[in-house]
Amino acid sequence: MKFKKVLVGIILASALVSLPFLLAKSMYAEDLAQASDQSSVLSKLDQILNNEKAILDQISSMRQELNVIKIRVTQQV
Repeated sequence: MKFKKVLVGIILASALVSLPFLLAKSMYAEDLAQASDQSSVLSKLDQILNNEKAILDQISSMRQELNVIKIRVTQQV
């Protein structure tokens, strides 16, 4: 009878000791998932930023070409 109480006590103690580690592991896994989600979002945002820069460069080039055309037209008139 005493052996059963000791065995139950050991099992309960080990469960209580391991519980915080299990909770910490699950919280750490959630943090890793959020970090990977954030890194994928950041990489997509970087890609969007690069695309916007390319578009702005193309618009600037078009504006310069329009200014050249405008000057040529005004000189011919």
